[in-house]
Amino acid sequence: MHKTAPNEQPTTGAGQYADYIVNTVREPLLILNAQLRVKLANHSFYRTFKVTPEETDDCYVYDLGNGQWDIPALRHLLEEMLPQNAAFNDFEVEHTFPSIGHRIMLLNARRIYQEEDQADLILLAIEDVTERKQAEEALRESESRFRTLVEQVKDYAIFMTDLEGRATSWNEGVQRVLGFEEAEFVGRDTGPLIFTPEDQQSGVPLRELEEAATKGSASDNRWMMRKGGTRFWASGVTTGLRDENGELLGFTKVMRDQTERKRAEEALQDADRRKDEFLAILAHELRNPLAPLRTSLELMRIAADDAAVFEEARGTMERQVRQMVRLIDDLLDVSRISRGKMRLQKRRVSLAAVVQDAVETVRPLIDESEHSLSVTLPPEPVYLHVDPARLAQVLSNLLSNAVKYTNSGGQIALAVERQAAEIVMTVKDTGIGIPADMLDSIFEMFTQVDRSLEQSRSGLGIGLALTKHLVEMHGGTIEAKSPGIGRGSEFIVRLPLPTGLNEESPVVQAHDKDASPAARRILVVDDNQDAASTLGMLLNVLGNETRTAFDGEQALREAEAFRPEVVLLDLRMPGLSGYEAARQLRDQPWGRDMVLVALTGYGQEADRRRTQEAGFDHHLVKPVELAALQRLLADMVSPPAHRHAQGADSPTP
Repeated sequence: MHKTAPNEQPTTGAGQYADYIVNTVREPLLILNAQLRVKLANHSFYRTFKVTPEETDDCYVYDLGNGQWDIPALRHLLEEMLPQNAAFNDFEVEHTFPSIGHRIMLLNARRIYQEEDQADLILLAIEDVTERKQAEEALRESESRFRTLVEQVKDYAIFMTDLEGRATSWNEGVQRVLGFEEAEFVGRDTGPLIFTPEDQQSGVPLRELEEAATKGSASDNRWMMRKGGTRFWASGVTTGLRDENGELLGFTKVMRDQTERKRAEEALQDADRRKDEFLAILAHELRNPLAPLRTSLELMRIAADDAAVFEEARGTMERQVRQMVRLIDDLLDVSRISRGKMRLQKRRVSLAAVVQDAVETVRPLIDESEHSLSVTLPPEPVYLHVDPARLAQVLSNLLSNAVKYTNSGGQIALAVERQAAEIVMTVKDTGIGIPADMLDSIFEMFTQVDRSLEQSRSGLGIGLALTKHLVEMHGGTIEAKSPGIGRGSEFIVRLPLPTGLNEESPVVQAHDKDASPAARRILVVDDNQDAASTLGMLLNVLGNETRTAFDGEQALREAEAFRPEVVLLDLRMPGLSGYEAARQLRDQPWGRDMVLVALTGYGQEADRRRTQEAGFDHHLVKPVELAALQRLLADMVSPPAHRHAQGADSPTP
């Protein structure tokens, strides 16, 4: 029996021990002999590369798996690099294996020195890092895309901070939004850089980080600081950054400059507030005249025989109605301007006549308030190419404004002078004045001087806005000046002087005060019976023969029987409307020469076109002024030149 030599048992035991270790290792391992044949492979190698021991053991390494391992990089490692070095670590090999696909591997090679009579072995450890490399590449691509995105998003400041709030990254948005270059920002505590002093003092930066750490994110909308100390309204969010174990690493902050949006919202809120104030004031201003109107009516009923009381009540009612009409007219003008519907009717007119009309309009208010008014005009006649009614409205608005905001017994001055190629009109008063911060905004719609300064003064806050629009429509400018509260105010209107006006051509005056209409047969139609009856009585007192009707059907019957020269016809009536009544009147031979006058509360340009299309000759807006109605009747020398060809026997226009 052969006995084992004393040193054989340890060697055999050591070999078995090595086999156990090799097969226990989870990474693929190969032990190659000097001829690069596989002396030993572990289970992980068989499993990873899908080969069997029979296909592997004692196989030339380059022939493994039908040549799968014949890799130039592996040859370089085993035949050139390893002989020169006892070991080599993390040698990266990228190869596509037919059985398992594309792989990235790290090879670690070691020379195993043996006894002198035995050839050295090679230990080849293989680490498959394909998934890790793919993950790293995906992360790099993601970070690259994120970095590119962050760098391109210039409207957002996007940066990261450490746990203490020091900036660790920067994008161009930081420079655009906050004003900091990268070297000025990265590494610095962001709290003192971007938070306002009051927020820093109250601990806002730290609380924001704490909230982001505990809740995941913290949103903020507040005033922040730019480089240099200027403030802007920022909308942003701070988010906590954590690793795969949930450990807090730092924070990301994204913020955007929303100053314009904030100011727009504030402007909208301010407009809503002023609108609400305006509606409240409007209700107040419309109700105010009703009390004296009702009281005056009671006085006229009770003291009908007292001429003095009757005349005083009549005067009061006239002033209050005039005030209500003025308020409504201003509202309609504002609506026309806001929708671009206002049109100027320019013509050559004497400036002195326009000033006279404006002063006469406001004279009752001036006298009632016991103000003194001085008017200064250029020594030579001045003619303008303007809309006389609208320019008179500009001056009367400014004068009325001076009257309202000047205490009783004050002084008001209207000065008109010629300066080079323009006319300068100045209205100056000794009233309550205008705060310096309102000199520009006072021309905005619904703006009122501080109510504590106004006390109980009336006004809707639209007069000056309307005035500014009218001045600008004439190509002029207007500005307000005031030395301060309680020291009066001054409004200056500048209008360009026209060139080439014919001084000898007729000059249009604002009103023909000597109009004396002849007696007419007039039919008044209105579904408001009080309105129809009182207007009929007034026209009757003035010497006209009148009848009334309260709907369209009755109007047709009365017109056929009465054959009036003039029909004052309301438009909005139940049943047969004024439009249809006008058409049917024009269809009758006896109705074609009647003067049809639309008497309505609708005064827009579209309303006027519609009445003309329906056959009306004139369009008057309620409440119609008696002087305007008298002028219309006085101008009726003969039937209108135009007639509406709506029947077979209608005259041709």
